[in-house]
Amino acid sequence: MGSRRNAGLLIFLCILSVSKMRFYGMPVFLHLRCFAAACLIAPLLFTGAMQGQTADSLPCSGELPVAARWAMVNVLDQVCVIRPDNAIEKYTLDGRLLARYSDNRSGTAYALDVSNPLKTLVWYADFRMVVFLDRSFTPLGALNLIQAGFPEVRTVAVAQDGQLWLYDEVRFRLVKLDAEGRLLYESQPLNQMTGQRVAIACIRERDGRVWASDPGLGWLEFDAYAQFQRLVPAEGVGEFEVQEDRWVWLRDGRLWQRPFRSFSAESRPFHVSLSTHFAALSAKWVLFAGPDRLRWCRL
Repeated sequence: MGSRRNAGLLIFLCILSVSKMRFYGMPVFLHLRCFAAACLIAPLLFTGAMQGQTADSLPCSGELPVAARWAMVNVLDQVCVIRPDNAIEKYTLDGRLLARYSDNRSGTAYALDVSNPLKTLVWYADFRMVVFLDRSFTPLGALNLIQAGFPEVRTVAVAQDGQLWLYDEVRFRLVKLDAEGRLLYESQPLNQMTGQRVAIACIRERDGRVWASDPGLGWLEFDAYAQFQRLVPAEGVGEFEVQEDRWVWLRDGRLWQRPFRSFSAESRPFHVSLSTHFAALSAKWVLFAGPDRLRWCRL
């Protein structure tokens, strides 16, 4: 609305200036130039006002008639889901099934990490089991974290080089393992580094940096060798994504974002219907799951 008022004010001032020009005997071509400038600029301001009105609406661009317990869109714009029957499926945005995987011997599939489309991670939390799938969802291997010496793990993630990040809740350390469970790197005890008990909810790696979120503390930043760098205070951040130079996350019906070097966050609301079971965020999409279908909106 402010931009629309500015457009009207610009036209009014130009008309007023034209009238004063005429009063002082200015040439007619100057009158015409001033009025033409107002006509050119005012529509741009009006367009900006209309765009500002629709910026919070997050218009959805597609849907898929599939029931899901968990869902995410990967960087290749493919929809990856965990079905109620525990099957893992991957679809194109137009609804074509690309791949399917099912394994009920490892318990309930809790979540996927689809940040690397060539190596999808399936997390079977009850049995602390990690399964890696290739792009066609053929198993590449499995790792039992209990047997690897990490019995208390709730958060895992795929590293950019295809290895595994996890948070060891017994020793309060961020840990990187290879596919065989061998230790590659580990952080300092984070309870000693922060002076508080640390409960990691999500891990993301990008461009040689690793971030882990604690809903009560904020983001903990590490280098590629798991060495703790800093704590960025924030509250209520669970699952999050990294977009260029900022963190993005969902909370309380709003889409939040905060640049890495900023002390404040910005947010905008998005509509969630009463039938929405959950909302999920990926690098480019917000996904909403209903009882029998998924909808996605581009950020």
